[in-house]
Amino acid sequence: MKTIFAIILFPFFSYQCLAQGLKFNGNNAPIELRTSYAVFSKVQIRVTKEISINFKTAINQAKSFGNILRIHLEKQNLTYNLIYRQDDQGIQEFKLNEEGKDNLITIRLTKNSLRHGKWFDVKLAFNSQGKSVTLGILDKRQSRQISHLPVEFFPDIHFGKSDYVVDVPDFSIKDLTVSTGVQKYAFPLNESKGSDVHDVSGKVMGKVTEPIWLINDAYHWKKILSLSSKTIAGSNFDVKQQQILLFNQDTLTLFDLLSRTLRKTSYKNPLPVKIQLGNSFLYQNRLYVYEVNNLPRNACTMASVDLNDFSSKSVSRSTVVMQLHHHTGFVDEQRNRYIITGGFGNQRYSNKVLAFDLKAGVWDTLAISGSKIEPRYFTSSFYNTKQDNLYIYGGMGNESGDHTIGRRYYYDLHTLNLNTLKMRKNWEIKWPEGNMVPVRNLVTNSNKYFYMLCYPEYLPNSKLQLYRVGIADGSAVKMGDQIPILSEKIKTNANLFLNEELNELYCIVQEFDKEEVRSKFTIYALSFPPIQKTQLDLYPITSSSGNDLIYIFGAIILLVSSGAYYFFAYKRKPGNLSNKPTSLGKGKTGSTVVLEDKVAAEENPNAIFIFGIFRINDRNGVDISHQFGTKIKQAFLLILLNTPKNGISSQQLSEALWPEKEHLQTKNIRGVTINQLRKTLSNLDGIELIYEKGVFKLLFDKDYFCDFLMFLNLLKKEEYTLDVLCTLLERGKFLLHLNYPMFDLMKEKTEKQILTELYKALETRYLQSEFEITLRMAKICLISDPLSEIALYYLIASLEKLGLKDDAKRQYLSFTKEYARVMNEQYSNTYSALLNDRPNGY
Repeated sequence: MKTIFAIILFPFFSYQCLAQGLKFNGNNAPIELRTSYAVFSKVQIRVTKEISINFKTAINQAKSFGNILRIHLEKQNLTYNLIYRQDDQGIQEFKLNEEGKDNLITIRLTKNSLRHGKWFDVKLAFNSQGKSVTLGILDKRQSRQISHLPVEFFPDIHFGKSDYVVDVPDFSIKDLTVSTGVQKYAFPLNESKGSDVHDVSGKVMGKVTEPIWLINDAYHWKKILSLSSKTIAGSNFDVKQQQILLFNQDTLTLFDLLSRTLRKTSYKNPLPVKIQLGNSFLYQNRLYVYEVNNLPRNACTMASVDLNDFSSKSVSRSTVVMQLHHHTGFVDEQRNRYIITGGFGNQRYSNKVLAFDLKAGVWDTLAISGSKIEPRYFTSSFYNTKQDNLYIYGGMGNESGDHTIGRRYYYDLHTLNLNTLKMRKNWEIKWPEGNMVPVRNLVTNSNKYFYMLCYPEYLPNSKLQLYRVGIADGSAVKMGDQIPILSEKIKTNANLFLNEELNELYCIVQEFDKEEVRSKFTIYALSFPPIQKTQLDLYPITSSSGNDLIYIFGAIILLVSSGAYYFFAYKRKPGNLSNKPTSLGKGKTGSTVVLEDKVAAEENPNAIFIFGIFRINDRNGVDISHQFGTKIKQAFLLILLNTPKNGISSQQLSEALWPEKEHLQTKNIRGVTINQLRKTLSNLDGIELIYEKGVFKLLFDKDYFCDFLMFLNLLKKEEYTLDVLCTLLERGKFLLHLNYPMFDLMKEKTEKQILTELYKALETRYLQSEFEITLRMAKICLISDPLSEIALYYLIASLEKLGLKDDAKRQYLSFTKEYARVMNEQYSNTYSALLNDRPNGY
């Protein structure tokens, strides 16, 4: 072979389905580094009737062996283990044993019934009154009588390594629930760091050692392959065979996504087309490699490679009138054609829609009616099979198509119906950030959002950023971290693919050398669905070493003593902080109004808290938030957040909660959910869920407290007490830990309102020497925006004024550490420079 692919493989944690879960270090790791998870290290649970333990698991190494689950009854000296193993014939089995005594249940699965790394359900239930145990794996279920099972016991539940049981398979778990019949515990396992494990309400219930938190795989792109070619090359994703194809003039390399292994092969006969840009598509288990222009007359312009025997053949000599760098395309299998649009060449931009007839082997220009799309390149697209619509997004160009006139960036979405060939413009938005272009593919798995990778192509050392975009309105939200790309050459490209089989996104980056011949591929993977940065930091890290605790305790003593000294020695001096309640005037300058607003304490009866950890107190002041299952909680919040807007319609509620179902299918489900919500709310006084004139909304009486409604009411007042607002917001971020996409826009809007209000007050209060309230406001701003330089300035400046210089420097160092972690670069402002030069921007 003339050309050799040089390859570097990178380690990659196994493919996981959703942005949550816990992966266990198994027998491949040293014993001290194997994962151990104690489910109830902070509490003791009592079983008098039954206990059921349900979770999803994935076996990441089929040949591994060991303990998945261990349940110890100390008082009775009984221990039960759930063991996994695979025999020499490849048969996978799960054995429930009474440790050291007897095998109770063995479930053997047919060969290959567990796909490598795929999630499946495990259900284990002990009935202490019926003296039985039941184990369910996939669709298999077995039971066994246990005559000596006690009626009452206090189980110690461990996953992975436990005591002297150190054999641990390579596996993952998620969606863990434990129910005793009296109490149900749910563990989302959505931590991103630390050893504390929280239940669904945010309470620390368990501990884990050596954890691998899977939520990180949905934010941090992981490099899984690097490959270089000495000649021009191309790439594609074969979803049916679960492989990524990398090809050049001589070699086809297949990267298997299930095993993360490579296979290289030569073509059975020379590839007829001379590769210039490496364009390709897949159709009927064949790889089609094509060039639209810039080849000698009568040269082969499209060839196909049979992916069964790797033989190649010429498909066409047809060309188009101009080169089309950075066009977008897809296979219209229904009509046996390949469609492309957009592109740049010969100093021109294109807006033509071209179709290649896969039977006739010729290109044709489609006659498009309806709205016009401006000539452009760097455009992107996705196809909706049910609607038979091609969605075309963005790019850059101009109305005339003449590159010499200059260019503009487009942030618009167009729909082309392939049956009628009618184009419709859906929307055009003002992009909130710097100019950037999308990569060739958009991906989607719903009718609500599509995902795109964008980057400022004009920067040589650029970075790709993933966005989730609303199909209805173009609202864009950043997802995941960034991917570096060297974008100096026009041939440089990147592409985005969605693998619904493994729930992963793939980004393939191809960068060229100076001569634009030699190129390097880098492939990245991200768990799907991806998450935002804020979803990584749901819980504070509470575990510390002994030295850390001493240091923290000393800092607290210093802070308290300094504050006390300040209060007695400084605050009472004339001209310093006023003894009047601090309020933020929104009317005439200098006016002060003291309001009667009171923020309810967390133990107060009939109270709703959605700033910080979600909490609802019943009429006795007892937290009943655990009674709100996922859909009930989502329905309640949708109705609550829309109540100030006169409610939410039944159709809107159904579309938000069950977007994958048809409207008629959701009627019964919605009715059941609403009835369950009404039943749960019956535990409270002063709140009523009503349905009138086609909308759901909540009615409150004057004795009921809701922090969100109080927040809205405060903002409506001409003046309000700033202390009340701070007390309200210090509880935590709006909808903390409630990471449902349907609330993303509301979160952004609310955080923006918070920053707008507090930024206006920071300077005023600081200049009035009200450093304590300034300090509180700055800390709240950093909750909403952890990288806010404005908030950092007033935070450390206030601490300096309060005589707490050491605390100020610690806050500055904490900020710079977070900045470096998020931005992947060092914070440029020194401590002194920041204090001497207040940041602008509010």
